[in-house]
Amino acid sequence: MEPSLEQVSENIDEISSALQDISDKMDEALTQMDMTRQLKQLMEGLTQLAENYEEFHKGLTGYMAGVDRLAAGYDEFHSGISSLDDGVGELQEGAARLHEGTQKLKDETAHIPERIEKEMDSLMKEYAGNDFELVSFTSPKNEKVDLVQFIIRCEGIEKGEETGSEEAESTRETLWDRLVNLFKGYFIFGS
Repeated sequence: MEPSLEQVSENIDEISSALQDISDKMDEALTQMDMTRQLKQLMEGLTQLAENYEEFHKGLTGYMAGVDRLAAGYDEFHSGISSLDDGVGELQEGAARLHEGTQKLKDETAHIPERIEKEMDSLMKEYAGNDFELVSFTSPKNEKVDLVQFIIRCEGIEKGEETGSEEAESTRETLWDRLVNLFKGYFIFGS
């Protein structure tokens, strides 16, 4: 075990001597540094900090104003959310009432076709039955009462004056005359 203690002791001595060398070199480096240069850099940094502090302060003031506006706007936002919640509740109630109403409408109208057919059958039995005589509403002389009848009312059509209708009939061209006139320029017809 002795040889290992001796080796450890030698290693510790070597480490101690290396640390001593490092310490000496750091002392030399620190003494060689120009302290005035460092103080000048420090002063420049402090001056720059002082000059920019005003900008920093303006930014901080603006930030705080924004936070105040945000806080004021939050009350309105919260109020709006509450109103929205109330509106959604009303919408839900209205939708439920609408559903109930449409269901009731569906239930009430579901049997209308059967009711109409039943009522028509009842009326047909009443009118098509035994002693019912169908009469025309246009004229008692009209015996074709099983057909659909309409009355159309309009202004009267008056007969206009006759102006040369006989003359127009005599000069009226026939189909043959029109065909001949159509090809007159292409063929020579004898008269």
